[in-house]
Amino acid sequence: MLPLVIALKNTDSGVLVDAVMLAEDDVSIVFSFTRSYFHVDLERVAEAVVFLKAIIAAQTVSELFTVLGRAKQARPSVTAS
Repeated sequence: MLPLVIALKNTDSGVLVDAVMLAEDDVSIVFSFTRSYFHVDLERVAEAVVFLKAIIAAQTVSELFTVLGRAKQARPSVTAS
């Protein structure tokens, strides 16, 4: 499995392809803390995280939850002793 990200740009003359990313390092930057996170409205966020983890091995599961706008799910659970 290889990553494929197509960056689209909305212009006055229509939607254009701005970039095509095929390398894991490039895709990893899109889903990293160097970018602002965005909220993705998914029924099954965990499945999206599993998919992204498969194509971006360098990212942690916590980071992927965060960039998908699920910061609460990214935090490890704390148990009282």
